[in-house]
Amino acid sequence: MLSDHLVISLDSTSQMPGSGNSLSWVHTCSGTNRLLTVASVTNSNSNSPASSMPVTGITYGGQALSLAATKYTSSGSNRVELWYLLNPPSGSNTIQINYTGTVVEMVGMAASFNGVAQGSPVGASGSSAIGAGAKVTLTSSGGSIIVAAGGATGIGSGTYPVNGPMSGQIRIPGVYGTVGGLGTIATGAAGSYTASWDANTTEAAVAIEFLPAAPPAISSVSPPNNSTIAVSALTTAHLGGSLAVSGT
Repeated sequence: MLSDHLVISLDSTSQMPGSGNSLSWVHTCSGTNRLLTVASVTNSNSNSPASSMPVTGITYGGQALSLAATKYTSSGSNRVELWYLLNPPSGSNTIQINYTGTVVEMVGMAASFNGVAQGSPVGASGSSAIGAGAKVTLTSSGGSIIVAAGGATGIGSGTYPVNGPMSGQIRIPGVYGTVGGLGTIATGAAGSYTASWDANTTEAAVAIEFLPAAPPAISSVSPPNNSTIAVSALTTAHLGGSLAVSGT
């Protein structure tokens, strides 16, 4: 039986820490039915809270990404944003993140995928902000990929997910203690899936489900139905003659 969707696969990952009002690095995309996701995690202080310094835009090879989800802590110290681009240019290109103001510290993380729906790719979404143990649970339609991003102000470790296969996890500490994590869950069957961040300090997390592309349509069948194919005798012990093909 043919599947009604393609299998989403991880293409490549990359990351870059920094500070200031912008961040850039090179990422490579390849394959078909491509999707690029980019996460930004920022840390700040009381004089310049991250909550008031959102990302103003992200580009890849000059093409603008779309914002999928954002979350920041009540104190404003941490902000997480997840952006995406359908059918990004193949090859190595620069990711450029621009911020509203000067950020004390930021972490940029990217993951690209193959086999993603190119029309309406976004499924379920969610976010969480908590003192410790932030987690996001999504109800998936199945056969998709959940991309989760989280950030914390203290040294911790990112865990994505807690209940499913994991691939392409990035955990990157910044200079001043900001920790960013990006990971994926291959959903398989429909149901609930949870992504968690296990740092023990202030943190925020977001998760987005991306749907699989449909398989290419079969435009013709050769030989056609209800046709006759000649079958040559392989040896004198095998029957020659013809084979009838029928059906719908």
